[in-house]
Amino acid sequence: MSLFSRLFGPKPSIEHPVFGKLALLRGKKAPFWMHDSYTQDDPSISVETVNEDPPSNEQVAFYQRIICDLDAAFAKVAPHVIPEYEKWIKRPFPNNWREAFLFAGIGVPLDGNGDNPWNLTFELRTDNKGFLFNCYFENGRVVHVGVDT
Repeated sequence: MSLFSRLFGPKPSIEHPVFGKLALLRGKKAPFWMHDSYTQDDPSISVETVNEDPPSNEQVAFYQRIICDLDAAFAKVAPHVIPEYEKWIKRPFPNNWREAFLFAGIGVPLDGNGDNPWNLTFELRTDNKGFLFNCYFENGRVVHVGVDT
């Protein structure tokens, strides 16, 4: 296969019963499966893999644990996200996180193990600048919150 074909040709994809349509992308360290968001009710999902194997049952279970209780998921990142929100938006954080944010995405860790690197993304609702608050986890803890557009 030529370099041009590998870079610009069709990417392998699968239809997953939980994650929907996934395309296999090549990351810097390893490949990963990606589900792109097309609506507000459809979060972006990336699923780590070592090779081209589809997502594991453990990864599906991890994903379902997170999305079945988004309030608990936000509580994990709140001590880190709220100060960033107040710094960027220059006003107090609302009483309910859903007034400020929309759950926008998740990076499912390798083997569905929360000690491996993973992330949550929340999109800002309170303005139209498209800010995304990306919360990165390592060893089960938030290690960084990045804000981008």
